Amino acid sequence: MAKYEMRGGGFVTGDNTREILEAVRGSSFNPEGDLGAFLRELARRCKEYDGSEINTEDLDKALADLVRCGFLSRRD
Repeated sequence: MAKYEMRGGGFVTGDNTREILEAVRGSSFNPEGDLGAFLRELARRCKEYDGSEINTEDLDKALADLVRCGFLSRRD
């Protein structure tokens, strides 16, 4: 099981990329209607926050981008 620390505080865990991103979604005050809509809104907010580009078409790339941009940090 992978564990990630979120930039805003707290941790999420999951056995795969979808579970991790669903955990991020579940921790959000604005979880949107489904994971795809959530990722699009999250990417928009990340871009607005500091110009970060987050891929929303591929879950593995979305997770990698969130780590690369510092919004998630792997903690095992």
